[in-house]
Amino acid sequence: MLPLADGSAHAPASGGASGSDHDNMLVQSIRRSTRVWFARGVATRVVSLLTNLLLVVLVTPRELGLLAAVRGFIGIVHFATDLGLEFALVRRRADPNPAEMAALSGVRMLCLALIAVGIAVVPHASTLFGTLSPALGGWLIALTAAFAITPTQLGSKVLLERDLQFAKLGTLEVTTVLLENVGLVVAAAVGHFDRGVFLVFIASFCYVTVFVQYLAPLRGLSLNVGSLRPLLRDTVGFSGAALFTVARTSLTPILLAKLFGLNVAGNWALADRVCSYLNLVFESFTRTAFAGAARLRHSTIHLRDLAAHALTHTAMWVIPASVLIFVLFPVLGSLFPKWAGAVQPGQVYVLALGAGGSVIASLSPVTQAMRGPALALVEQAAACLVLWAALAVSAAIGIVNVGLAYAIAIVAQALVLLRLCPPTVRPEMQGLLWTSLVPGAVIVAACVGFSAVGSTLAVRVIAPAILLLTWQSARYIAAHGHASCRATTGAPVATD
Repeated sequence: MLPLADGSAHAPASGGASGSDHDNMLVQSIRRSTRVWFARGVATRVVSLLTNLLLVVLVTPRELGLLAAVRGFIGIVHFATDLGLEFALVRRRADPNPAEMAALSGVRMLCLALIAVGIAVVPHASTLFGTLSPALGGWLIALTAAFAITPTQLGSKVLLERDLQFAKLGTLEVTTVLLENVGLVVAAAVGHFDRGVFLVFIASFCYVTVFVQYLAPLRGLSLNVGSLRPLLRDTVGFSGAALFTVARTSLTPILLAKLFGLNVAGNWALADRVCSYLNLVFESFTRTAFAGAARLRHSTIHLRDLAAHALTHTAMWVIPASVLIFVLFPVLGSLFPKWAGAVQPGQVYVLALGAGGSVIASLSPVTQAMRGPALALVEQAAACLVLWAALAVSAAIGIVNVGLAYAIAIVAQALVLLRLCPPTVRPEMQGLLWTSLVPGAVIVAACVGFSAVGSTLAVRVIAPAILLLTWQSARYIAAHGHASCRATTGAPVATD
């Protein structure tokens, strides 16, 4: 088993009384930030929903597969220039100093220069080794060169996140998503989507760089990597975790295109976009909790409260929504027959995301706070390697429902966290099983039964039943989750 972050075999019992008020204030700040980040998520999903509806009409699966591949490349570049430094700077107790910020920007600039040279001189790199057409190779080189204006973005975002300035970060992300999505729709409408994808992201780089400098100005670049030496230990763990995260989110679309073709990759990209609306709930809790959980490591009481709050509130929203999306997915295939291939992968994936996502969102921040960067590495490695193995097996035996592989990966990630989360900070989960997951499973089974006999009751009757049964059961969890936490710890819990 992984040791705790402080090197001890057991967690400390709780925080001292002298720090209790500060810890309560920190917990409440995290919760306020969670609501702000949720509002940001809603806004970005609304923008994405409206533009996705237009893109479904305007583009083909091949073009959406191209977009997924370019996004994957951007994610790889972000990882290669981050190296785990962002997580290390956000998580540690001490504030970063100007020398560290300058060194961070300098290291990013050096990494970007090496990547640009590699894309330009390595054979077939400009087409992602055959994934893109040769005509788009020059555009990928131009996109890579545009990264040269972005070195200070990461440092500015670190400062904002450490200060829990999620309102400013949310404004930045909402406006960026609006710019990118509107740009993609315009490119598709004028018939130049392939080239427009690259132009849109170049414009986005320029916008984010200017805006983030306005919010949290940074000055200077330095190649004095010695300034970053105190972060080395955490950076190694987070770099490994980031490697697997980026590999899963960014390399996997390229892997899908190579194993199954651009049509399957495009269908999956649409299914993933639909299911991503659930992620706004998970992101609201995990992003803000990661920023504060490390500073609560000394208090298992507050960490357990943080986990219980995330579990109950994510379940209240996500479980009803996931079952509802499952029921309504076939409507997408009926309205847009060219996207029928996205229905079954999306249905399988959304159920796994609804069931396992709440567990992951509640346990990951507090478990990493207790176990340290090693936990992040183990968690992300399990999710990535299991996903790739499942995709390889699926391709070998001719299964094109890639949602099954993603579902298996989610279950693997949740099981790793359940195994490694210290009992002192793990919330009670039995109520989640019997009051939300079981009713949800019954509704899904009924929906499948109705659909098998061609009945329209699946949408007309089952969908309202989802909202009635799972919403009420999830509210039960929310009402009793904190009472369970208080009974277990014997200590007061911060309230909303």
